[in-house]
Amino acid sequence: MDIQGPYNGKLIEQATNAEYANSFGCIRGDHYRVLPIVDQKAHVTVEFGVANINVRKKRSFESMNETTSSIYGNRIRKKRTTDFSNRSKFDQMRFNRMIRIFRQKVSINKNNCNSVPASSLHLPGDAAYDVENQFKSQGSTALRLSHFLSLFLENIQATDNFGNLRGGGRLHQDHLFGEVLANVMADYRIISSGIFFEPYIFKNQDGTSKELFGPYAFKSEGVAKAIDMAGLPRKYIFENWYQNIKERWKTNTAKLEKYKMNQLVRSDVKGTSAVKFEYYPIAYFAPKYDDGMWSNPKFKCDRMVDNWVITYSIPFFQRDYVAKKNIFAGVVTVDVPLDNLEINQCPQSFNVANAFKNTARCHISTECRKIPGYKYSRGAYRCDCKQGYEYQFADGKTFIEGSLVELEYEKKVRGLFSRQVICF
Repeated sequence: MDIQGPYNGKLIEQATNAEYANSFGCIRGDHYRVLPIVDQKAHVTVEFGVANINVRKKRSFESMNETTSSIYGNRIRKKRTTDFSNRSKFDQMRFNRMIRIFRQKVSINKNNCNSVPASSLHLPGDAAYDVENQFKSQGSTALRLSHFLSLFLENIQATDNFGNLRGGGRLHQDHLFGEVLANVMADYRIISSGIFFEPYIFKNQDGTSKELFGPYAFKSEGVAKAIDMAGLPRKYIFENWYQNIKERWKTNTAKLEKYKMNQLVRSDVKGTSAVKFEYYPIAYFAPKYDDGMWSNPKFKCDRMVDNWVITYSIPFFQRDYVAKKNIFAGVVTVDVPLDNLEINQCPQSFNVANAFKNTARCHISTECRKIPGYKYSRGAYRCDCKQGYEYQFADGKTFIEGSLVELEYEKKVRGLFSRQVICF
């Protein structure tokens, strides 16, 4: 225990005699040790674990002359007793499920995705835990495009004419191809993006309507490409992500947020001065970020992306001037790679939909914390010593890496020399 005065009476009563005599200063433990230098004869790896685990290796454990008892002495240590609430929170059933998810993920690739059952191309939804926070920037890219389309389709008409200034006209298909290409080229974590219109919503420059129009951009071997998804044999309007958004917003647009813009435009073609736009202030109704939907992880086997992705879908709307209401006009999507998602293996509440929770092997003397930066790999956590316990190794750290815990456990299972990575 290491506390500073003034001292709380409750803490004084709970303190040991040694802590009280030492004025509650930090007392050095008896188990502070140096990392052992071991050369394993068998190479041990952690399945689906993080890379670059630092392990000191020099000589074989069998060649050590000193025995464990001669190094540390024969000490009788008092066994700690813990109550039910302090038991280990590791869940073996969840750990086995996590391994099954990883194995399913690595078993699918672009060469065999067409020959496996369709169910094998999908992972459970809780395997994408926290995607809405980690990829919020990418989801906001789709949201921005949804707002632009809603603003344009709800306010601009092809017949608009403001004297010497022309109106916005109709949306041009080349413009929309440029929008989706810009999405994938501007963010390395977006591997594809698309705009998918409802049937007969998109109108050409001559006023004719397209049955379907879906400009779609994707990255292939570092090159951004674009196609019209309307030309594929399977129509995009039958995809699950499109149907889910359409069923939610087709008849109920009451919860759309209203946005206003005080827009100024040039008074003439030379930009002599700024004047208010004819529609001032201009207003439109559009969804919020939380109104969009993140899909479960799936392998996109389309000879374009051919990767595990998570799709964010958000609707956009158009003004029906006859019915005097806004109607569902289509969906904007972005696909992000599953490999860029960080998982959390630390203990969480039962109501948290996380496929990887309670799979960290932290000892009850430690507290689990997620380590950011490791992408969809096992062991991306750290075990911090709880109050009253001391980190036992003199290696310049104050915590135990989860990757090291996983590695030592694999050694123990195989009957090899392993360290007891806990706090004393």
